[in-house]
Amino acid sequence: MKWSTTTFWEKRAKEKRSFQEQISAELKMGYKDLLLADRQLAEVQLGDLKESNGDQHAYWLLAMETARIVGRMSTVPTTGIG
Repeated sequence: MKWSTTTFWEKRAKEKRSFQEQISAELKMGYKDLLLADRQLAEVQLGDLKESNGDQHAYWLLAMETARIVGRMSTVPTTGIG
């Protein structure tokens, strides 16, 4: 059996860097496709997230992804059926 030399803390640090890269990419996308009510999500400071944990990173990324989907869907014309 092979033992992993990667410690728990090394894995957490790598995960945090990955989240920060994803967050940076989201922020670079801007906020034009967000509804006005969701634009405060794009105002997050990366420095604020550096002090937070992975759960908060994941929550923010999920909230941004959801807000972008809702924003895009709001521009799709409806058929009036239903």
